[in-house]
Amino acid sequence: MILAIARKLISNGFELKKSTNGISTKKRTQDINHPAITAHIKDLHRSGVKEKSVNGKYKISYALFLNWLNKTYVQFQSTSCDELPLSLVTEEHLLEFKQYLLRLENKGIYTKQTVSNCFYDIRFLLANLYKLGWLAKDITMDVTGIPYERYYYRELPTDAKLQCFFHNIQLYSDHPTLELAAFGLMLCLGLRIHEVANIRYQDINVENRTISVFGKNEKSAILPLPDPLQNYFQKLVVNKGQDVHQFGNNSQSTIRKLRAQYKLYSFVSGWKYPGGPHLLRHTFISRLSERTDCPSQLLMYLARHDRPENTARYVHRSPNQLTSAVNKINY
Repeated sequence: MILAIARKLISNGFELKKSTNGISTKKRTQDINHPAITAHIKDLHRSGVKEKSVNGKYKISYALFLNWLNKTYVQFQSTSCDELPLSLVTEEHLLEFKQYLLRLENKGIYTKQTVSNCFYDIRFLLANLYKLGWLAKDITMDVTGIPYERYYYRELPTDAKLQCFFHNIQLYSDHPTLELAAFGLMLCLGLRIHEVANIRYQDINVENRTISVFGKNEKSAILPLPDPLQNYFQKLVVNKGQDVHQFGNNSQSTIRKLRAQYKLYSFVSGWKYPGGPHLLRHTFISRLSERTDCPSQLLMYLARHDRPENTARYVHRSPNQLTSAVNKINY
C-alpha cells in the first residue's frame, strides 16, 4: 500500500513538472508508443482514417484511458503507460472508466459530446484489438456507449450538380473510366473510400452483375452492380489478374489520390459542401430513403449498418422537402 501511494505521489509530481516546461497537455497526450495501440493505429490508417484525425482525436482518448488505468489501479502502476498490459483490462475496468468520464462531464471539465466520443474511441480500440489478436476476449460486447445525439444535417448536391461533377471527371481525368467507376461506387452503392480502394478484380462479377464489398470490422456483403457501373467495369477487367486491386495496389496511395481528385472535381463543379468523398455515401442513403419501394430494412442492408439509428444519421431532407411535406397535411 505504501509503495502504491508513493508511486501515485511521484507520478503526480512528475506530471506537474512536465506541465511547467512549456509542453502543452495536448502534445504530451499524443506521444503514444504502446505496441498494441500502434498496431491499431496502423489498422486505422489502412481503413482510410486521416493522420489528422488520429493525432487530433484518437490519440488523446487513448492517452486519457492509459493514464487513468495507470493512476487508478495498483496492478497497472508498476509499468509505464506504453508498457501497460491491456490483456488485463476487464469489462469492469471499462465500466469504471465510463463512470469516470461521466463524473468529468458532471464537473464541467468535458462536454457530453467529448465524453461520448472518447468512450466510443476506447470501446472501438478494445474491440479492434480483439479482432487483431492482441486481446483474448472482446470485453465491449455488453458495454453500452454514452448516449449523445450525433446527427448533423448536411446539404446534399442536386441531380444537376452530381451530373456536373461526373461530367468534369470525363473532361479532366487522365483515367476517366477508372475514376468514374471509383466515384460511381461511392454514389451508386454508398461505398466508403477505403472500401473502394480495396476492391479487387475478383470481387467483381460482371456476368452476375454483383460486387463483393469488405467493409468496416471485416464485414462482407454482396451487392448488385448498377447498370452504369457495369459498363465501366466491363472495360476495366480486360486482361487483368484476379488478385490485382482495381484502383491501385497500394490502398493508402489510392485513398490519397481519390481524395485529391474529389477536391479538384468538386472545386471545378462549384461545390461548397463541407467534408470529402463521404458526402456521396450520405447522398446515396438519403436518395434511397425517399423511395417508397425501399423499406427501412432494405435501406439498412444496402447501407450495411447493424442498427437503424446509424442509417438514420445519413438521411437528410432539404428545407424545400420539409415545407412540401407539411403542406400535404389536410384537415
